Amino acid sequence: MFTVIISEPAQAEFEDAYLWYEIKRTGLGDDLALCFDEAIGILKRNPNFQIRHKSLRTLRVKRFPYKLVFQIVNDTEVIIESFFHTSKNPLTWISE
Repeated sequence: MFTVIISEPAQAEFEDAYLWYEIKRTGLGDDLALCFDEAIGILKRNPNFQIRHKSLRTLRVKRFPYKLVFQIVNDTEVIIESFFHTSKNPLTWISE
């Protein structure tokens, strides 16, 4: 089982998305949170997804246009670097 750490920027991105969906329709933010939690559960069990850039990997969040951008460190921890909206340019999360 892996330990999942959510970076401060990723947490802020998630909170912004949660509030946006909650404003659109009451309860929709909670649906996003459930899907986010489900994705974190997947990462805890097996985060070995394809590397997209350097050490960064992605996992799509069900039902919503978001991906978790993450990396595996120390073979025991996963750090979520971004809660990324898929309509954005991926170059914004690719650090050179």
